[in-house]
Amino acid sequence: MDPILSAFIVVFIAELADKTQLAVLSLSLKTGIFRILVGSSLAFIAASGLGVAAGYCMQVCLPFKVVSIGSALLFIVAGIIGVLRGEFKTGEDSILKVFMVVFLAELGDKTNISIIALTGLTGKPIGTYIGALAGIMTVCLLTALLGRKISAKIPPEKVSKASSTLFIITGIAILVSLLF
Repeated sequence: MDPILSAFIVVFIAELADKTQLAVLSLSLKTGIFRILVGSSLAFIAASGLGVAAGYCMQVCLPFKVVSIGSALLFIVAGIIGVLRGEFKTGEDSILKVFMVVFLAELGDKTNISIIALTGLTGKPIGTYIGALAGIMTVCLLTALLGRKISAKIPPEKVSKASSTLFIITGIAILVSLLF
């Protein structure tokens, strides 16, 4: 699959009911859309760039099978962590504060881990970066525009558990694919 499309799909799903989406939802209740989009976009650019760089370094320095196993384990661990806990962070209305809340929420979360893993698997950092940014910004935009409606119709806990379960399934699928 194309790295842009695969990164978009994985990151879009990973962001559903993720702590970053919940932070954006919280911020969108008291902050203008412009500030949310600017602050969060800058945070996504920075955090995703770090993830792509880490994943590319892994791919260049390690054999494919090692990277694949590591990626699978990252997906599984991120999924298990997501199933076991949920977080909701709040923030305030300046672009800098939106940036800090979103950036800190992104570092080391399942989206960031998936970007590292996908870059390591594909060896295509630019495509992964573009797809990841498109996926994460799409979720951010939808969340900022539809904040209250989304949280009123679908309990965040259920979406988070489903997203985390998909991560576990993705990790298992990667491990199974190594057998064939």
